[in-house]
Formats: sequence, structure tokens, C-alpha cells
Amino acid sequence: MEILYDLLKAIHVVSFVFMSVPLFNLIVVSERGRFGPDINLPVDTFMENILSGGAPRCFAFQSTVGISGILLLILGPIGIEAI
Repeated sequence: MEILYDLLKAIHVVSFVFMSVPLFNLIVVSERGRFGPDINLPVDTFMENILSGGAPRCFAFQSTVGISGILLLILGPIGIEAI
């Protein structure tokens, strides 16, 4: 049971880290206005294309974090009483 709990913790943390990638892409695209009119259009288009395809991945990572978090509560030392 201890191995399963450790594996769930690893999945939870890795999914949370990967979930932050679309957020950082959003920050990069939204900060492009500060550079003025001399924007490198191909780079801007590339970043917007990455951002537009990131929503399904972000939702998959969010659901993984949610499910693994609930399982961590259930299988943890305190149990479901932790909430």
C-alpha cells in the first residue's frame, strides 16, 4: 500500500507541473503587447497556435490532479477524515 501511495504522490506532482505549461504559454502570448509594434509575427503565431491546442491537455492534467488528490486523501494516513 505504501508503494501505491508514493506512486500517487509522484503522479500528482508531475501532473501539476505539466499543467502549468499552458499557463506559462498564456503569459508569453499576453505579454507580447509590451514589445511594441516590432513584433516578430512568425514567433507570435507559433505561440498562439501552441496555446490554442493546449486546453485539452490542461483539462486532462487537471482531472489527473483531481483524481490523484482524492485518492491520496482516501489512501493517506488520516483517511477521508482529512477533509
